[in-house]
Amino acid sequence: MILVDGSPIVDGRSSVKPSEVLKKLLEHPNLVDAAKKFRAAKVVRIKPPKPSGNGEGEEPDAETQPADSKFVYVFQKECATVASEIVQLVGTDEMTTCVGLVIRNPATGLTSVGHFDTAAYAAKGLEQVIASHNLSEPTVLQVHLVGAYDDSRDHYRAGHAGDEVQSRYSLPLSLKIIQALQKSKHKFEMGYLCILQHNTEIGSNEHPCPSVRGLVVETKSGAVMPARFEGGARGPDSTVRMVCTTTVTSDPSWDTSLLSPYQTHSDSYLIKPSKWSKVYMTYAPYMLSLNDEDFVQTFSSSPYAEGPEFVENCRRIFKYMLQFPDWKHTFPAGKPREFVRTDEGGWVQRQHSP
Repeated sequence: MILVDGSPIVDGRSSVKPSEVLKKLLEHPNLVDAAKKFRAAKVVRIKPPKPSGNGEGEEPDAETQPADSKFVYVFQKECATVASEIVQLVGTDEMTTCVGLVIRNPATGLTSVGHFDTAAYAAKGLEQVIASHNLSEPTVLQVHLVGAYDDSRDHYRAGHAGDEVQSRYSLPLSLKIIQALQKSKHKFEMGYLCILQHNTEIGSNEHPCPSVRGLVVETKSGAVMPARFEGGARGPDSTVRMVCTTTVTSDPSWDTSLLSPYQTHSDSYLIKPSKWSKVYMTYAPYMLSLNDEDFVQTFSSSPYAEGPEFVENCRRIFKYMLQFPDWKHTFPAGKPREFVRTDEGGWVQRQHSP
């Protein structure tokens, strides 16, 4: 059930349509005001210091840059739950039609961030995030939703009118998340609802785009801020993790769960194998042959709203797959890749005996 200022947004859990619940939330004056303040807040730039040696390369065993404080970054199709006594910050960015979801237990400080990109997997992903809190009884949790700009406005610019105007990604995803929250046995106190019309502006290219693309949570206080993660601040093995999130939908062993490489209690990463198909050996050269404009039009759900790093980051994925076409090279003997945090705050891969 969803609460606003301690009161249910609607009576009952399942009798009201998700669209009606979302409408009430989007029109609630306190949530509207909170979204305005969130959009106006200064974006926190999270960037580790320059590496003293070689930075992260394309080789699978490269060590990442050290960080000033302990934080965890969540990629698209990932989720992470962190303990406040171990990790100070957790967040995600590069959201356009995706939703960044925060769930925090104020009693324990346990904080989860999920980066949802598809309505079809939203309900299961939310269940997965909630389950990571190991709650035996119905509990009041804090929740925030950020991202999912109003992509229906793109259709106006394309000449559609009236009933033809629909959101392709943002609205269906938002509705699924709201539906799952409302049906849950737990109670979710809504904090920031910075999605859809509350997270949309006209960009420099005169197309709609998100006002806020990322978030970070201070785990001890629960404060949520707009954020951008830069450089090596996206955690260990970033290229391999992006390859996994890109290819996992073609892996027959995937159960539609969000990937959760971060291990809460050991403060480590366990990156499980993604068995990417060799069909990518045809697709990767094709994608790399495209110019930047055609690349983003082909690969993005929101080609006019992507940030400046989108094409570069996605090209890294296809370059990696060309360099290492067999997933077994990255995951010898089908074993996960494990990274542990160093005393300086960076990450190093733990080597296992063959």
